[in-house]
Amino acid sequence: MNKTIQKIFQTGKGILAADESTKTISKRFKVLGVEANQKNISEYRNILFETNNLNKHISGVILYKDTLDQQLVDTKKVADFLKENNMVAGVKVDESTEKFSKNNIELYTKGLDGLKERCDCYYEMGAQFTKWRNVFSVEEGVFPTDEIIDKNTSDLVKYAKISQESGLVPIIEPEILRDGNHSISETKKVFCKVFKALFKKLESEQVQLDSLILKTSFVVSGSELIYDDAESVANETIDIFENFVPKEIGGIVFLSGGLSPSQSFSYLASTVKKAKEIDFTTPISFSYSRAIQSNAMVVWSKNQTNEAKVQEIFFADTEKASKALGQ
Repeated sequence: MNKTIQKIFQTGKGILAADESTKTISKRFKVLGVEANQKNISEYRNILFETNNLNKHISGVILYKDTLDQQLVDTKKVADFLKENNMVAGVKVDESTEKFSKNNIELYTKGLDGLKERCDCYYEMGAQFTKWRNVFSVEEGVFPTDEIIDKNTSDLVKYAKISQESGLVPIIEPEILRDGNHSISETKKVFCKVFKALFKKLESEQVQLDSLILKTSFVVSGSELIYDDAESVANETIDIFENFVPKEIGGIVFLSGGLSPSQSFSYLASTVKKAKEIDFTTPISFSYSRAIQSNAMVVWSKNQTNEAKVQEIFFADTEKASKALGQ
């Protein structure tokens, strides 16, 4: 697993998150006027994977479970193709979310049942890491409740232990949602509560922290407010890392969390810069989906046969993410 960590955090490289569920990617296609059938979904993803020199900026790819064993046009399976091109294959192992309580707001993530068997299978299929996402809504004085923090952090720990037992590096993703009008200071309070509970449990359950990756959003205000300046985001985010994230963990990757591509790159660059200024030694990178896919997806939706143009746009956005890491 340590070798997998090293491969993922190669200098100037990050993770392509291509693990959207069929339901999620279908919604994005429909907005763009594209029929959301399995053929179109597979062809679109294949175009991304086969982009020339993608491994210059991408070290790993998170796949949806149905994509891991999918065949590319040359009959190679996706996991084998990525390995041959010096990229590590991972797989999303969590399942759908479920309402947690009567408030109809807070959610927990299903998928623990049968997880060990699935992880063993994914390992045999060529996966080297996994990902599990839980979400936390923010409303001052209301959400998240202590009950959902306990439930979701406990489930993340159970998942991480199972993943490591199967020889797979777990990416834990406790996403603090941007939906709402909460301030950046309120967001930070939620980060404190969630991270404190999460890492206390990880340590008490003896999860191998050096073989674990944290996937996190930036510390930002709610989406109904104006964007925060990059310096403030970097300061608040790094402060959370210093106070709550053990230095032993394998690394940290950021999700874009509904931010625009330009904001995702700007916040990443500023946070990496701040980390270097204070000699923060834990590796930092990105695990972006829409931030590096959205422009390419729009071009593809207008002309699904112009693969070269789609790949050109996609590669350019992966390069922007790489440059945000200081490369």
